Amino acid sequence: MPKGIYKHKIGRKHSEETKKKMSIIAKINGNGFWNKGRPLSEYNKINIGLANKGKKKPPFTIEHKEKLRMALIKSYATNPERKEKLRRAMIKRVLPNKNTSIELKIQDLLRENNIYFETNYPILGRPDIFIKPNICIFADGCYWHKCRECGFGENSHRDKWVTEELQKQNYIVIRIWEHEIRSNLFNKLDHITK
Repeated sequence: MPKGIYKHKIGRKHSEETKKKMSIIAKINGNGFWNKGRPLSEYNKINIGLANKGKKKPPFTIEHKEKLRMALIKSYATNPERKEKLRRAMIKRVLPNKNTSIELKIQDLLRENNIYFETNYPILGRPDIFIKPNICIFADGCYWHKCRECGFGENSHRDKWVTEELQKQNYIVIRIWEHEIRSNLFNKLDHITK
């Protein structure tokens, strides 16, 4: 139900007095519209018409959804406070995460060597495995993270950025490719496990 329309008012017509007031406001605005000088979109016209008939509003059109999405992106991109607030929320969010087979292999190796770790630690990049005080381990799937050796293209710009930012904050970042894990090439973890 559109904002401002109450159930008891659905289907009611405007009184003559209200119609006169709306007409005066439209003349003052000088554009023929009484709603604060802005014309209604086609979507809003349909919603108001359906609300007056007591029917439910139609679902958003793809065009309307895209317009809303772009407005939201623009509002966050132009406001540094909102951008920072969104970034913090993304870092802290808890995802129903399921460990991948390559993550489980690394976890097994660490358990065998009695090394305590945490998974999906809530810092930038959400490392797959975090060893306190400052070791971040990422198990990068060859397809999703664009492994050059496996022929999937160029390494992800986001991965490079996350690595650089974590290193600036004095974290040790270890990235292990899926093909290395599947071949049991854990030489990047030798200094941790020994």
